[in-house]
Amino acid sequence: MRVALILAAGFLVLFVGGGARFAIGLTFKPMVDEFGWARGQLGLAVALYMVVSAFATLAAGRLADRVSARLLLGAGTLVGAIGIGLMSLVSAPWHAMLLYGVVFAIGNGATSLATVGVMVTHAVSRRTGFANAAVFSGTSVGQLVMIAALAAVLVQIGWRSAFVWLAVAHLALIPFLWFALPARAQHQAGSAALEGHTLREAARTPQFWQLLAIYAICGLDDFFVSTHVVAFAQDRGVGTLVATWWPSRRTAASVRWSPATCSR
Repeated sequence: MRVALILAAGFLVLFVGGGARFAIGLTFKPMVDEFGWARGQLGLAVALYMVVSAFATLAAGRLADRVSARLLLGAGTLVGAIGIGLMSLVSAPWHAMLLYGVVFAIGNGATSLATVGVMVTHAVSRRTGFANAAVFSGTSVGQLVMIAALAAVLVQIGWRSAFVWLAVAHLALIPFLWFALPARAQHQAGSAALEGHTLREAARTPQFWQLLAIYAICGLDDFFVSTHVVAFAQDRGVGTLVATWWPSRRTAASVRWSPATCSR
């Protein structure tokens, strides 16, 4: 029962975090249209998020072996809630850079795949790969479900309320994490899944740098493109709900480009 709760907690953390971090693409056009910003000004907040969350993930990964998952994931979820919730109050580009690019990035980095993966690996000594795969699917499912749900009501509630509801989703998760996760760090001594290299040893292998390069390319291609593609589709007359789905994104990208498309 305890293992099932841990797996459920990991899935939900990634579900909420995965949906929240991609919500900026959905709110991108309404925000720049309301304030008259250049799209690059809000895009800088996304770029800063990528940098800060990368270092936050590294730091959280080191902490994951030393502190309890309850403390680390609970604190990360709370920080993420503060950052994404206060995005509803932004009125200047630097607000978005601070709240989304720094505060939310730190919280989201602390609740990333790396941290959850350590927790799952400590909790499950057999079929660890399958357990991690099942839990990690929460990221993609969260993007699908949460973004689709927000897109369906965005026109009615507005982009500010969308950020508020994302914060509520984070806060609602904290009591479950407190109940489901152990208060102390868990270790599976002797588990083959936990055997491996130190960071210094791994950095001496070509496989480490190849994996790092693959993840960097994936992040650049996935996150940066998804940030702007909904706004691009909307510029071409595609509705908000349809624009959030990948098939419609590919359709929108195939439309002939014109300078008016990127006028901002």
